[in-house]
Amino acid sequence: MDKKKINGTALRSERQLDFSGLIDVVVHEQDENYIIVKPKSVRNKIKNYLQTIRVHGNPASHDINNPNDSSNLADVKFTKFALVQLISWFYKDFITKPIPPRLLQYIGDIESNYIDTEKETSLYEDVRGLDIVKIQYPKQKVVLQAKVNDPQKKISYEFVTVEVTNNLVIGYVFVKKNISISITLQHFIDELTLNLANLTICSPRVISPDTGREINRISSIQDKFKEIANDSLLEITNFFYIDDFVWQYCLSEYAKLLDLNLENEQYFVDQELFQLQNNQPIVLKPSLQYIEQIINSPEKQEPVNIVVGRAGVGKTTFCEQVVSLVNGIDKKRALLISSTDLRNANADFTVKSLTDLYRLFVKVNEIDSTEALEYNNFEINISCGNLVLIIDGLDEIESILKEKFDLDDFLKSAISLNEAYKSCSIIITSRDYYLDRYIQKDSVSIFFLLGFSNELVDKYLAKRLSRQRVKDAQKYLSIFDIADQSLHTPLYLSLICDLVDRDEYDEDALPDISESNYYYSKSKLDNLIYKLLQREIGKQSLEINCDDYFELIVEISIRHQGEISKKDLNEYITIFFPSIEPTSNIESDKYTQFYISPLLSYDRNRDTFKIKYDFVDLWAKVRFVLSNFEREVLDGDLKRLLIEIYDGSSVLLEELIEMKGIAQIDYIKHGGNILQKLIKDCQESGNKPILARKAISGLLYLVLSDQNRKTKSSYSNELVQLFRSNKLNCLSIFGQFFPLDFREVQVYEGWFEQFHNFEKCEFPSDCTVFYYSTFKGIDPKFSATLNSLLFDSTCSLNEELRRAFDDSLSSAGNLSSQVRTNLYRILKVGYRSGSFSWKSESIYRMAPVKGHVSLEEYLRFLTLEGILEKRSERAGSGDGFIVATNFKDAAKNLIANNIVKPELETVIKKILRDFHGL
Repeated sequence: MDKKKINGTALRSERQLDFSGLIDVVVHEQDENYIIVKPKSVRNKIKNYLQTIRVHGNPASHDINNPNDSSNLADVKFTKFALVQLISWFYKDFITKPIPPRLLQYIGDIESNYIDTEKETSLYEDVRGLDIVKIQYPKQKVVLQAKVNDPQKKISYEFVTVEVTNNLVIGYVFVKKNISISITLQHFIDELTLNLANLTICSPRVISPDTGREINRISSIQDKFKEIANDSLLEITNFFYIDDFVWQYCLSEYAKLLDLNLENEQYFVDQELFQLQNNQPIVLKPSLQYIEQIINSPEKQEPVNIVVGRAGVGKTTFCEQVVSLVNGIDKKRALLISSTDLRNANADFTVKSLTDLYRLFVKVNEIDSTEALEYNNFEINISCGNLVLIIDGLDEIESILKEKFDLDDFLKSAISLNEAYKSCSIIITSRDYYLDRYIQKDSVSIFFLLGFSNELVDKYLAKRLSRQRVKDAQKYLSIFDIADQSLHTPLYLSLICDLVDRDEYDEDALPDISESNYYYSKSKLDNLIYKLLQREIGKQSLEINCDDYFELIVEISIRHQGEISKKDLNEYITIFFPSIEPTSNIESDKYTQFYISPLLSYDRNRDTFKIKYDFVDLWAKVRFVLSNFEREVLDGDLKRLLIEIYDGSSVLLEELIEMKGIAQIDYIKHGGNILQKLIKDCQESGNKPILARKAISGLLYLVLSDQNRKTKSSYSNELVQLFRSNKLNCLSIFGQFFPLDFREVQVYEGWFEQFHNFEKCEFPSDCTVFYYSTFKGIDPKFSATLNSLLFDSTCSLNEELRRAFDDSLSSAGNLSSQVRTNLYRILKVGYRSGSFSWKSESIYRMAPVKGHVSLEEYLRFLTLEGILEKRSERAGSGDGFIVATNFKDAAKNLIANNIVKPELETVIKKILRDFHGL
């Protein structure tokens, strides 16, 4: 097996593989078509699991005559832990199927009993030595790669050799963290048989657990190596920290390309960074000062730093300043990926990792291959801290990519890259609306930008304005009252400064905001922008009004996707504002009175104009949707924006929902009329009605969404009003739509795709609901009322949905069995050696349950019924549970003998009645 070339064809012909062969299969890279585990970091982790089982499992399994040998017992525990981790990965991530119930209890026991954290750490330590060498020598032949790992002797290193020219071989030794330096180096020298022309020994940086400071490990390695190596070997040996080596030989040629020449914000004032403690915001430090502290910290247990804040609080400016900060630190570079860079992204793959996002960024922005980092180079430089990844607007990126973005896997990939060196620094910004998505994620720190204090407002105004105009700005601050809990939104403050920067004009000559078709007098932002545009119109003596100016912004924002060429802008002004006199006969200077607009920014390289503020771009889209909606104008622009919110995940939808308290619109009435037009479009679209269906779904989100959740029947009643019938023609639902009550309606020509709340809907038990309808990506884990009678034979069902009722998951018998199994798993938590003991709440929360009734609901029910007693075992231990004395016999019979006693049968029936309606 060692000498045979392993490829896809050979693998299929093998009847049996030993562990060495299995490891080779997992990490095989010679033929892309036969790589079984695609992500490299995961491949290496699986290899480590298998290596552990091979090294420790075999001898441990034979030494059964010495049960008191602690080292052998440790090997057994370590091997069992690696095995269950491998099993969990295989089911959950590789074949994406639930772990069989017969294995779950053993996995839980082994994981909860494994406490050897040092060995657990070594299990994951992969310094990726071969990848590093391949980056330095992409075309040279790798002669040897050896990974040596003996945790008992504290030996762990990777040895790679490369033939740089004929018969000239150089070697690289990558030592690990948790080792004995002298024993590891001695082992390497004893095993070395090659004649090397040069040797480089690389080490990760190591932090002292006592002081929290970095140890001078290279010096220690040099000293030990001098003691044991002969002079000829010592003479050809160099020593590097891995991050220094990677910087010098893998990243240095890209460093200048990454050193972005961002325009400095002329009036930048750093605001404080906050963190929540007991739900109260606590001031840390000025944001850049704190972020610099994070980046320079010697070891990072939480590599992902998410900075959240409301729209306009300065997240983008913060990111740009962090780029400048990082690029000013020795041997570090920042890579900024902004939602703006991916605005027109059309991903043909799902973004599940940092590398996937970078790959998409390179593709969308057409970055030349000579300027883009090779993906291994990208990952390794992030892993060892040379490259600080800054992602601005992750929530908007999610909104753009929709189902093509997997947040959980994305964050896991960041954590995985941090495992080897504990040096990752990843900065992410997102709106505070999405805070719940990040809370309680492993290895994630959450910070807040909340805005300017009064002191910082004064500092900003002093930088930006003359003394007299500072007074004008302060006047507007009091008029617009834009503070949020005494903190001011920087965007609004900037707009106010734009306002006072314009010259005076005759305000009475222009119409009031109440006469506008687009601006809302109850909105502070609308008043601010309206005032700013009024002043601009007066200053430039433009014969237009604020609504005309708004339509110009819409032209750029919606019809030109946020960017318009100067030529197209000139053409628009000429056609739609014929009364405007050109400022020059030269095309490039034709309408300078618009080129200098406070809401536009000019890109000289592209000769284009963009909306200056992202939030103003979004503001314009919201007002345009509301205006057309109220006037029932269904044009191509409104359809595109409805399609943008079709699955409920769009930032645009979030803003539209917030406006519902201000825009007093009859959503049912106007939405119903627009819906009839969309249904007609859908029915007349031939074989490709999907866009019309997405627009219908977007309309339903717009009409039914608000700040308060309603009942299933309330949502269904609103649908009936909207469709003006209990017969819902062309009902189309995508994404996280609200659970509905289908008991009083029928659906014809419906479309349900990735409707994740489908299983939570209410269905009739004895009649058909769906006709000529299509279901895609519906995977109900369980529904008490789901049955095949609901679907007419004209429906097209996806396999998971069909299987849900073909397998009779909704039958009372199977439900009873499911509830009994769940009770077994919960009660088993505290059962050991024939008796029940107290276990903490955190241990109980590890019990796996199946079905739509959550573990938390089970625990609450069992506590209220007196089956579990919730209490604290001792002072400071926290809450936990123990099986109540009067229920111990029934619980023991269930666990030990699989017997359901009458008192347990009563409990099962009550759960079926209360939670499943049976």
